[in-house]
Amino acid sequence: MNKVILAGRLVRDAELGFIGSTGTPKMTFTLAVERNYQKDKNNKKVDFINCEMLGQHTEKLCQYVTKGKSILVEGELNIEQ
Repeated sequence: MNKVILAGRLVRDAELGFIGSTGTPKMTFTLAVERNYQKDKNNKKVDFINCEMLGQHTEKLCQYVTKGKSILVEGELNIEQ
């Protein structure tokens, strides 16, 4: 099973695009996720996670995914090199 749940803030507004010949909507955005455990409370550690969303609701949702908003993302993790 490959499932991940992330909570964080949006770094910038989402970008809407479409996949090649299929025309499937694709939304991309970057999520800033603060680490829970930190030895030094003054220097918080943050991970920046690049995310993609595909599907029929993507176009409507894109207008609400704007910089600074706090969101929760659930999906699968794919690491491409």
